[in-house]
Amino acid sequence: MINEIIDGVCEMLKTNFPDITVYTEVVNQNAQVPAFFVYCTEETKIHRYLGKRWKAEIQICVSYYSDSDEVNDEVNTMLNSLFPLSEFITADNILRRGTKQQLKNIEGFVSFYVNYDFFFYVLDEDEFMRQLKTEVQSIGKLKA
Repeated sequence: MINEIIDGVCEMLKTNFPDITVYTEVVNQNAQVPAFFVYCTEETKIHRYLGKRWKAEIQICVSYYSDSDEVNDEVNTMLNSLFPLSEFITADNILRRGTKQQLKNIEGFVSFYVNYDFFFYVLDEDEFMRQLKTEVQSIGKLKA
């Protein structure tokens, strides 16, 4: 479920910014910039509700690293576009709505946070057909 959300965010970024590389894993060296780094934060929560119903609050961070000399100008332009683009994504063939959007602008890159909250059910893996044991007793005698 979390990987499907990350894939949906990456697809949105690749569609709208085809010239910018999108990473989902840590790259220690040789990372191409400008680049997006997409990951799930530690703020992700999953709560159990009544019965088999659960609520997932998945927080995704999109960090943008620029190679421009005018970093602030490029970051501000990027921020203006990330807010509306992250509002709706498609994940697991379901349209998901992004909420609680916030950003942190640190020198040279920006971190954009968005939550994708939804309910889901966990089904038991019970067997639907089980072995039925029967016992038959006869009463009386059969006549031939």
